Amino acid sequence: MFSCKPVDKKAKINPLAISYNNQAFKQLQTKNYDSALVLINKALSVDSSYIVGYISKVAIYLELKDYKNALIVEDKALQIDSNYAEGYLAAGSICEKVGDSIRAFDYYKKGIDCYDRRISNPIDQKQLINSRLNRACLLRFSGKEMEGKSELEKLKVEKQDTQLIDGFLKMDRKTYLSNLQNK
Repeated sequence: MFSCKPVDKKAKINPLAISYNNQAFKQLQTKNYDSALVLINKALSVDSSYIVGYISKVAIYLELKDYKNALIVEDKALQIDSNYAEGYLAAGSICEKVGDSIRAFDYYKKGIDCYDRRISNPIDQKQLINSRLNRACLLRFSGKEMEGKSELEKLKVEKQDTQLIDGFLKMDRKTYLSNLQNK
């Protein structure tokens, strides 16, 4: 069995890649998407295993509504770190956006499996709560509405962030997908 914790590559990340990514993020915030892409591509050319760089690149493509390239980049991040559970939710959401719910469900299932492993061997209490919350959302998105709601209710009883959990409880798959359509 392997861990679903994201690979800790902080010590190995080229500082220049981080710098380019930070500059790209600033460009993204000001909607300078072309400049952001140039900078993030520089970051990834300096360190092709820099997961945060791929996440930034996906964000840029999503802002551009270029879902095809966003999914290609998300898949690349998942190839680098197959334990990147949040990436499966992102990839599934992108598939939903383009109307490929079958492929989305495959991503969601992989994400649920990864969260299951992460929950069985948590790093700390905060990671455990976040993993349970994300897993519950993935369950709901994958059609296991009652199981996902049950997990959210358990978290609420345990007195976790009830306001946040109430928001997730109110958001069913249909609402979630509707929100995706507006982006």
